[in-house]
Amino acid sequence: MTNTETFKTKTDFSIIIINWNQSRQTIKLVQSIVKNDSQVPIVIFDNYSDDVISLKELNDYQNVQLIYGEKNVGYGQGINEAYRIAKLHEIPFLVLLNHDISYDHAVLQKLLKGMKANDNLAVAGPLLLEKKNDEEIIYSGGRNINKYLNTRIEFNSNQNNEEWLDVDYVPGTFFMVRTSVIEKNFLDTNYFFGGEVADFCAGLKKTYKIQINTHCQIAHKLNNRDPLEQSYFKAYYNLRSRFIYTRKYNGIRSRIKWVFKGLRMAMGSFVRLKISLFYIYNIAILDGLLGRFGNANNKILRCIKTN
Repeated sequence: MTNTETFKTKTDFSIIIINWNQSRQTIKLVQSIVKNDSQVPIVIFDNYSDDVISLKELNDYQNVQLIYGEKNVGYGQGINEAYRIAKLHEIPFLVLLNHDISYDHAVLQKLLKGMKANDNLAVAGPLLLEKKNDEEIIYSGGRNINKYLNTRIEFNSNQNNEEWLDVDYVPGTFFMVRTSVIEKNFLDTNYFFGGEVADFCAGLKKTYKIQINTHCQIAHKLNNRDPLEQSYFKAYYNLRSRFIYTRKYNGIRSRIKWVFKGLRMAMGSFVRLKISLFYIYNIAILDGLLGRFGNANNKILRCIKTN
C-alpha cells in the first residue's frame, strides 16, 4: 500500500481497478487518469497476478494505492477489500473501471454532473463502444440476468434519443455509484467472475434509478488473454451466476428454467463436438444447484485439458 494519507484530501470521487495478469494495461490506464486528474484517489487491487510486468512503478504516484491479494479472490471480493481498506466510503462517489478501456475524463465528469443533479440516481455509466469482427457495436447497459443469457443491450441512436436511459444494470466496465447506497457488504462474492454488479443494481432498483448516459461513450478494448480459454470461463460463470441470482431474487421455478436452458446449451455443444464446453455447462448447472460458488478456475482448466 502507498500514501493513504493522500486520500484524505477533498475529492468528489475515487476509482478502483482490479488487475489480474494485465499489468501493462492497468499501468497505461492509471497514467491516463493521472494525466487528467492528479488528485483523484486510485486503488489498484492485484488479484494474485503472475504476469511479469510489475505494478511497482505506480508507487511513484502520490494518489495511487496498491493492494496485493494473497490469492485470486475474484472480482467482487477484490472490489470489496479495496473499498474497505482504502476507506473510500468517505468519498461521495466511487468509479469502477476495467483495465481494458480507453479512459476519457470528459465522460467521467458528465456522469458526475448528472449524478449530482439527481439524488435518486444511484448508478450511472456511459455507452460502451466495442469492435467485433471489424464491426463497431455500441452497448447501452444490461438487462435482467434472470430473464436473459445475453443481457447486453445494443444501442440504436435512430430509435432512442433520450440522454438518460433506465437499465437493469450498468456494466462494471465503467461504473459510477453513489457511496451512500453501498451497504457494509458491497458486491456478492459468490459470483467470483461476472454477475455481481447486476446483482448489486437489482437490489437498488426498487428505490433508485440505474441509468446510462447516451451522450457519452468510451471504447472498451477486450483484453488479449487466450480467447478460447476466456470463452470457457465466460460460459461457466455466466450460467452458474443465474443460480446465485435466482436464489436471491426469484424462486425455484427460475432455477429450474436455467437448468433446462443450460442442458440445451450443453447438448448443442455436444452436437457440435465441443466436448469441453459440454462438460463445463453441466458442471455449472450442478455447482449452481448445489450452491458450490466462488473460485472455479482450476476446475474449468482441468476440464479443458482432459477433454
